[in-house]
Amino acid sequence: MLKIKAHGVSLVAINEITSKLDLLAEILGITPRRIQQLVEDEVIPRPEKPGQYDIPACVQAYYYKEFCGDEDGELDGKYERARKAKAEADRIEFDLGIKRGQYVSVELVKHELEKIIMNCRGKLLAMPRKLAPTLATTETPNEAEVILTDGVEEILNELVTPGFDESDTGITENTGDN
Repeated sequence: MLKIKAHGVSLVAINEITSKLDLLAEILGITPRRIQQLVEDEVIPRPEKPGQYDIPACVQAYYYKEFCGDEDGELDGKYERARKAKAEADRIEFDLGIKRGQYVSVELVKHELEKIIMNCRGKLLAMPRKLAPTLATTETPNEAEVILTDGVEEILNELVTPGFDESDTGITENTGDN
Protein backbone atom coordinates (compact mmCIF):
# COMPACT_ATOMS: atom_id res chain seq x y z
CA MET A 1 0.00 0.00 0.00
CA LEU A 2 1.43 3.38 -1.02
CA LYS A 3 1.35 5.95 1.79
CA ILE A 4 1.82 9.69 1.37
CA LYS A 5 2.83 11.96 4.24
CA ALA A 6 1.09 15.37 4.24
CA HIS A 7 1.14 17.80 7.16
CA GLY A 8 2.50 15.08 9.43
CA VAL A 9 -0.41 12.74 8.66
CA SER A 10 -0.04 9.51 6.71
CA LEU A 11 -2.51 9.26 3.83
CA VAL A 12 -3.18 6.37 1.48
CA ALA A 13 -2.92 7.33 -2.16
CA ILE A 14 -6.36 7.48 -3.78
CA ASN A 15 -5.43 4.91 -6.44
CA GLU A 16 -4.58 2.42 -3.69
CA ILE A 17 -8.11 2.45 -2.23
CA THR A 18 -9.85 -0.49 -3.86
CA SER A 19 -13.18 -0.61 -2.04
CA LYS A 20 -15.56 1.38 0.10
CA LEU A 21 -14.38 -0.71 3.05
CA ASP A 22 -10.79 0.53 2.55
CA LEU A 23 -12.02 4.10 2.08
CA LEU A 24 -14.12 3.93 5.25
CA ALA A 25 -11.19 2.43 7.16
CA GLU A 26 -8.94 5.26 5.96
CA ILE A 27 -11.50 7.94 6.87
CA LEU A 28 -12.02 6.56 10.38
CA GLY A 29 -8.36 5.74 10.91
CA ILE A 30 -9.05 2.10 11.81
CA THR A 31 -8.46 -1.23 10.09
CA PRO A 32 -10.94 -2.88 7.72
CA ARG A 33 -11.18 -5.76 10.21
CA ARG A 34 -12.21 -3.31 12.97
CA ILE A 35 -14.97 -1.97 10.68
CA GLN A 36 -16.26 -5.51 10.25
CA GLN A 37 -16.26 -5.95 14.02
CA LEU A 38 -18.20 -2.68 14.44
CA VAL A 39 -20.76 -3.95 11.93
CA GLU A 40 -21.08 -7.21 13.88
CA ASP A 41 -21.52 -5.23 17.10
CA GLU A 42 -24.15 -3.11 15.31
CA VAL A 43 -22.23 0.10 15.98
CA ILE A 44 -22.19 1.09 12.31
CA PRO A 45 -24.86 0.15 9.78
CA ARG A 46 -24.52 -3.12 7.87
CA PRO A 47 -23.95 -2.59 4.10
CA GLU A 48 -26.92 -3.42 1.89
CA LYS A 49 -24.60 -5.34 -0.45
CA PRO A 50 -21.21 -6.77 0.57
CA GLY A 51 -18.64 -3.96 0.56
CA GLN A 52 -21.18 -1.22 -0.27
CA TYR A 53 -21.00 0.84 2.95
CA ASP A 54 -23.01 4.02 3.36
CA ILE A 55 -19.95 6.06 4.28
CA PRO A 56 -21.68 9.17 5.73
CA ALA A 57 -23.97 7.03 7.92
CA CYS A 58 -21.04 4.88 9.05
CA VAL A 59 -18.90 7.91 9.93
CA GLN A 60 -21.80 9.46 11.86
CA ALA A 61 -22.51 6.24 13.78
CA TYR A 62 -18.82 5.73 14.58
CA TYR A 63 -18.43 9.33 15.73
CA TYR A 64 -21.50 9.04 17.94
CA LYS A 65 -20.18 5.80 19.48
CA GLU A 66 -16.73 7.25 20.12
CA PHE A 67 -17.70 10.63 21.48
CA CYS A 68 -21.31 10.61 22.63
CA GLY A 69 -21.87 7.22 24.27
CA ASP A 70 -24.22 4.34 23.63
CA GLU A 71 -27.98 4.51 23.17
CA ASP A 72 -28.54 2.04 26.04
CA GLY A 73 -27.52 4.71 28.53
CA GLU A 74 -24.09 3.24 29.17
CA LEU A 75 -21.51 5.79 30.21
CA ASP A 76 -18.87 6.68 27.67
CA GLY A 77 -15.48 6.93 29.34
CA LYS A 78 -14.13 9.74 27.13
CA TYR A 79 -17.26 11.82 27.57
CA GLU A 80 -17.38 11.29 31.34
CA ARG A 81 -13.68 12.17 31.76
CA ALA A 82 -14.16 15.34 29.69
CA ARG A 83 -17.27 16.28 31.69
CA LYS A 84 -15.43 15.71 34.97
CA ALA A 85 -12.42 17.75 33.81
CA LYS A 86 -14.69 20.64 32.78
CA ALA A 87 -16.55 20.54 36.10
CA GLU A 88 -13.24 20.58 37.99
CA ALA A 89 -11.95 23.50 35.89
CA ASP A 90 -15.20 25.42 36.50
CA ARG A 91 -14.93 24.81 40.27
CA ILE A 92 -11.32 26.02 40.34
CA GLU A 93 -12.27 29.12 38.33
CA PHE A 94 -15.16 29.83 40.71
CA ASP A 95 -12.91 29.42 43.76
CA LEU A 96 -10.41 31.82 42.20
CA GLY A 97 -13.24 34.30 41.58
CA ILE A 98 -14.22 34.08 45.24
CA LYS A 99 -10.65 34.79 46.34
CA ARG A 100 -10.48 37.76 43.96
CA GLY A 101 -13.70 39.15 45.45
CA GLN A 102 -15.75 38.75 42.27
CA TYR A 103 -18.54 36.91 44.09
CA VAL A 104 -20.52 37.74 47.20
CA SER A 105 -22.23 35.16 49.37
CA VAL A 106 -26.00 34.88 49.24
CA GLU A 107 -26.18 35.20 53.03
CA LEU A 108 -24.31 38.52 52.93
CA VAL A 109 -26.59 39.97 50.23
CA LYS A 110 -29.68 38.74 52.08
CA HIS A 111 -28.46 40.25 55.34
CA GLU A 112 -27.68 43.61 53.71
CA LEU A 113 -31.06 43.76 51.95
CA GLU A 114 -32.82 43.05 55.24
CA LYS A 115 -30.87 45.89 56.87
CA ILE A 116 -31.73 48.30 54.06
CA ILE A 117 -35.43 47.40 54.13
CA MET A 118 -35.63 47.72 57.93
CA ASN A 119 -33.80 51.07 57.83
CA CYS A 120 -36.18 52.34 55.11
CA ARG A 121 -39.21 51.11 57.06
CA GLY A 122 -38.03 52.86 60.22
CA LYS A 123 -37.40 56.17 58.49
CA LEU A 124 -40.74 56.09 56.64
CA LEU A 125 -42.65 55.29 59.83
CA ALA A 126 -40.87 58.17 61.64
CA MET A 127 -41.65 60.68 58.88
CA PRO A 128 -45.25 61.54 59.98
CA ARG A 129 -44.15 62.19 63.57
CA LYS A 130 -41.25 64.35 62.37
CA LEU A 131 -43.25 66.38 59.82
CA ALA A 132 -46.60 66.66 61.62
CA PRO A 133 -45.74 69.82 63.59
CA THR A 134 -44.47 71.59 60.47
CA LEU A 135 -47.46 70.46 58.38
CA ALA A 136 -49.86 71.77 61.05
CA THR A 137 -48.59 75.32 60.52
CA THR A 138 -49.01 75.31 56.71
CA GLU A 139 -51.70 77.47 55.21
CA THR A 140 -51.98 75.94 51.71
CA PRO A 141 -51.85 72.44 50.25
CA ASN A 142 -48.89 73.53 48.11
CA GLU A 143 -46.84 74.32 51.25
CA ALA A 144 -47.74 70.91 52.71
CA GLU A 145 -46.71 69.21 49.45
CA VAL A 146 -43.33 70.98 49.49
CA ILE A 147 -42.71 69.93 53.11
CA LEU A 148 -43.69 66.31 52.38
CA THR A 149 -41.56 66.22 49.21
CA ASP A 150 -38.56 67.64 51.07
CA GLY A 151 -39.07 65.08 53.85
CA VAL A 152 -39.23 62.15 51.42
CA GLU A 153 -36.15 63.39 49.52
CA GLU A 154 -34.26 63.77 52.81
CA ILE A 155 -35.10 60.18 53.79
CA LEU A 156 -34.15 58.83 50.36
CA ASN A 157 -30.83 60.71 50.46
CA GLU A 158 -30.09 59.27 53.90
CA LEU A 159 -30.77 55.75 52.59
CA VAL A 160 -28.33 56.06 49.70
CA THR A 161 -25.06 54.51 50.86
CA PRO A 162 -22.08 53.38 48.78
CA GLY A 163 -21.99 49.56 49.02
CA PHE A 164 -22.18 47.62 52.22
CA ASP A 165 -19.90 46.68 55.08
CA GLU A 166 -18.97 43.00 55.41
CA SER A 167 -17.42 43.48 58.84
CA ASP A 168 -20.60 43.86 60.90
CA THR A 169 -22.67 41.05 59.37
CA GLY A 170 -21.39 38.19 61.49
CA ILE A 171 -21.23 36.07 58.33
CA THR A 172 -17.99 34.25 57.69
CA GLU A 173 -16.41 34.70 54.28
CA ASN A 174 -16.16 31.72 51.92
CA THR A 175 -12.54 31.55 50.77
CA GLY A 176 -13.18 28.82 48.24
CA ASP A 177 -10.85 26.36 49.96
CA ASN A 178 -13.61 23.85 50.71
